[in-house]
Amino acid sequence: NCYAKALKEPRDIELGTYDSHLDDKTDDLRASEKVFELHFKSPLRSLLLEYAKELRSSKRLVIADIGSGNGRVLEFAAEVMKEANCEFRLIAIDPSERAQELCKERLVGRNTTETIVEGATLEDVCSGRVKELSELRSDEVLLILMKGVLHDRSIEWDEESQEVGEGV
Repeated sequence: NCYAKALKEPRDIELGTYDSHLDDKTDDLRASEKVFELHFKSPLRSLLLEYAKELRSSKRLVIADIGSGNGRVLEFAAEVMKEANCEFRLIAIDPSERAQELCKERLVGRNTTETIVEGATLEDVCSGRVKELSELRSDEVLLILMKGVLHDRSIEWDEESQEVGEGV
């Protein structure tokens, strides 16, 4: 329902691959930011503060946003983690070159924290091809955010097979 409320006109996309429609996507990024502000910002704040309280100073939180768009969600997460005085770093993952550019402009080099912007798809993540997600230090805990990336796909998940190296 959040998309129905926040987006004025839904659109049909004939997809050759999941992310084949991501040439520019500037309008989509603006709409996604509105959806975040209206529906996900407050719950994310609560979740992050809960994690910060749980972790205290024993672990560093790695916040990865798959389908990071323009980086607004990670920017907000960084603000909350700073407020909670919790150690963290950010990983932005998006297949769109335009989204990666906007994310870098928003997040990299602002003296906030270590930030990695990676050009990859959800399928790359699931198959383990995004090394930043699988090569965590022993003192790090990974939190994956995927606000809108699942709206047009599903993930095959095998509960029995969770060996290292099989993806996230």
